[in-house]
Parts: sequence; C-alpha cells; structure tokens
Amino acid sequence: MLRDPMARTAAEKTQGAEAFQNVGQESGLLQAAAQLVPGMRVQVLYPPYVQGALGILTARENADRWLVTIPSDHQGEGVLLSLSAPEFLPAV
Repeated sequence: MLRDPMARTAAEKTQGAEAFQNVGQESGLLQAAAQLVPGMRVQVLYPPYVQGALGILTARENADRWLVTIPSDHQGEGVLLSLSAPEFLPAV
C-alpha cells in the first residue's frame, strides 16, 4: 500500500515541532549575541514557503517581531513578512 507523501503521523508532527522549537531556541541565542538593527540581512527559517530565503530587516514592530523584506528576483515588489525573532537568523 502506498502512503500519501503529504500525510504525516503524530510522531512525525511531534518531531517537526520539537525541531522547530530547538532551532528557535538556538536562533534566539544567536540573536542575543548579535544586535538586530534595520537594514541587517537575515536568513528566514520559517514559514516553510520562504525557508532559506535572504531578507532585510525593514523595521521593528514590537519587542519580538520584525518586518522582513525578501526582495524579488525580478522587477516585482518582493515579499514583506512579519516574523518573530526565532523565525530568522542574522545572515553571514
């Protein structure tokens, strides 16, 4: 019997959530070491549809949320995201 590749078991969902939490904790530690400022380049960790994309911190929304702009490859406007600090890392 073939398994639907999009179907995930409860154990897989739990592992995914734990992995995301671990990345978030590591990200928070790295961000505490690096001061975040508008104009800084960052790598997006979450949401999955832009995971790995490089963006630019545009502005701080509140204590732990930032506006991040992902420039377009073409002449378009790009993508504007509202992300919490554990959802991105300073780019190297």
